[in-house]
Amino acid sequence: MRRCFIIACLFFFFAEIESLACVMVPSVWKTLDSSTEELQSPTVYAMTEAFMQLRKKFSTEMKVCNIPVKPFSVRSIFWGKESKAVNQETYSSIKEALEMVFSDVLIPEFNKLPNENDISSQQTKVSDKHYFLDLYVSDPKKTCVHMIDLNMQIWALLRLVIRDEASVYVRVSDSNNNPLFIDEFEVSPTIVIEPLITPIGGFLETVEKNNSLPIHVDWGSVGDSKEHVMRVNTSYYAPADYPSLEIFKSDLVKSLEKEEKDKDACNQLVFAIQSGDISLVEVTLDTYPESSFNTLNDEGKAPIHYAVMSGSDELVKKILERKVNPSLTDKLGNNVLHLTLMSEKVSLPICELLVKSGVDIKAKNNEGKTPLDLAAQKGISLDF
Repeated sequence: MRRCFIIACLFFFFAEIESLACVMVPSVWKTLDSSTEELQSPTVYAMTEAFMQLRKKFSTEMKVCNIPVKPFSVRSIFWGKESKAVNQETYSSIKEALEMVFSDVLIPEFNKLPNENDISSQQTKVSDKHYFLDLYVSDPKKTCVHMIDLNMQIWALLRLVIRDEASVYVRVSDSNNNPLFIDEFEVSPTIVIEPLITPIGGFLETVEKNNSLPIHVDWGSVGDSKEHVMRVNTSYYAPADYPSLEIFKSDLVKSLEKEEKDKDACNQLVFAIQSGDISLVEVTLDTYPESSFNTLNDEGKAPIHYAVMSGSDELVKKILERKVNPSLTDKLGNNVLHLTLMSEKVSLPICELLVKSGVDIKAKNNEGKTPLDLAAQKGISLDF
């Protein structure tokens, strides 16, 4: 009898836990502890958030102004607008965050950073393929808040809030030190964790991350269903129908990751093409089997553009076998046939490959010229 009573109590307890995981009385939060600490160096989390905002805003403004987006070359990192030298810990945090957000950023060694404000007098050089990046970091803080829900009785619902803060003043200049972009980013990315503590163990009730890539994970019902599922929200906290396997990756994160992988793959293939080594091109194509190689680089060209400019019909054939888009145009509106016919020595085998691949011989570039026009100027027939 006693055993049956214990089993019944446990059954009732688990049923209550499952239902209360999603349907609870309104919380009445009491703060147990709260502290804000001024840090000697910013956290990687705060710096990553600042650089995510920088990447998005800088890219948008450059596209609106029709200015090419180029990789950054870090010229200076200062502490505050009074331009004090940063310590090693601050440099390490910024370096890690920059490399996480910008895969192609150039960062000098710590001992080569300038220690004076007069950047313009330095003899620092940057290639036309990069922009100068000057950073001024200040006011790093960390806030931790511990709370408890007073409406809980047998169990306890806790809340842990962690917020990192920092201010980053950014200046981007071209190779002639002309300013292209100046802005200040005050960031405070926050993580909220709500564990439910019961006599038989702890359960994560809610995990929330508020930054450029927000995510809110909790347990609850979806629609008219009474079944409790893990709800994953990556925008406006709208519940997803079903929990995905990669619950901590939003669609935005996945798209950014794919964009970065495609960009890296294209850069590697361009390098292989420019080397003229067919075997290296084949290895690169095999290394990135999922890439379409249709991404334009900072010069506004895709690998197929560099392939036709190489003059090697064998190389072009290898690229086309990968089912790349042969109709891609560069930033000047030139398709691959335009570029082929602009070469000093036009390769007829390449022209034939491209025409038979479906490249439009009547497509106009930004100057209003078609491949037919260019071919006529050189006395070449595109009738293959």
